[in-house]
Amino acid sequence: MVYYTGYIRDIATHLPIPYATVQDSSNPTNTVAADSQGYFEIELPSVSTLLNISSVGYSNATSRASYFDSYDTFELTRNYQSLPPVVVTPAPAPGNNTSVYIGVGIAAVIIALLASKRN
Repeated sequence: MVYYTGYIRDIATHLPIPYATVQDSSNPTNTVAADSQGYFEIELPSVSTLLNISSVGYSNATSRASYFDSYDTFELTRNYQSLPPVVVTPAPAPGNNTSVYIGVGIAAVIIALLASKRN
């Protein structure tokens, strides 16, 4: 067994990626999370083990642990995805539509009172 350590960083900013995941591809249960500075330690069966590196908001990466060193820095690329907008609309109370109208009516009264106090 070999202890392999390293850092996970953003490829563009070189800032650490906190809590990124590092997984031994030959044993998916052998998975560790980087700390708040992107630093990780993982025990591997050999230094030639393939690693899967991932984090939310980044593209996944796969890399072979180095033969010559037990330390490495991995850089991930941001993966920007746009989500469609969400529209929230009130549902009328079961059986009638008066609850929506009452709410609008109360709001109109409050606005009228506030406007009259300005004058």
